[in-house]
Amino acid sequence: MNWQVTNIVAVGKIDGADEDLQKIYERLDNAVYNPDEFPAIRIFYDYGGGKKVSILLFASKKFVATGAKSYEELERSVKDLVKRLKAKLKSLEVVNVVALLNTGHKIDVEKASAELENVMYEPNIFPGLVVRLGNGVSGLVFYSGQVVLAGNKSIEDAEKNAENVYRILSRFFYE
Repeated sequence: MNWQVTNIVAVGKIDGADEDLQKIYERLDNAVYNPDEFPAIRIFYDYGGGKKVSILLFASKKFVATGAKSYEELERSVKDLVKRLKAKLKSLEVVNVVALLNTGHKIDVEKASAELENVMYEPNIFPGLVVRLGNGVSGLVFYSGQVVLAGNKSIEDAEKNAENVYRILSRFFYE
């Protein structure tokens, strides 16, 4: 079994950047802003190797950051934005940690759907088995042995949930 964080989503607010979004956009070289299409500045950080973080900054100075694969990437991106805007970070909260678990085994999703509680499986609509783990965490389980875990509130929760779903699914492994 191995797992990895694939996306950390955080929300926050900055203080002290009193300019309107157009003026902020003009100061950033790593951003896109088209208010006719979307009401926020899209700010991009590319750390190489497929590691990309995006921040949506709204007129309220609230933001949503996505794409980080570690707390360090998240903090680095947010701190850079705050520094460039000469603002202060008022709040930052991780709201979702998405993880990918590779069980290393094929999974009999049909058998699992028949025997497990709190699951949903509609193979004509979606090929994965949806497993509800509680506390807002869900797993998308695929025949290949891959499981996407969403709704974790921290990396530590993601690790615990990866171990838990591996244990739950282990009786449906084959090959």
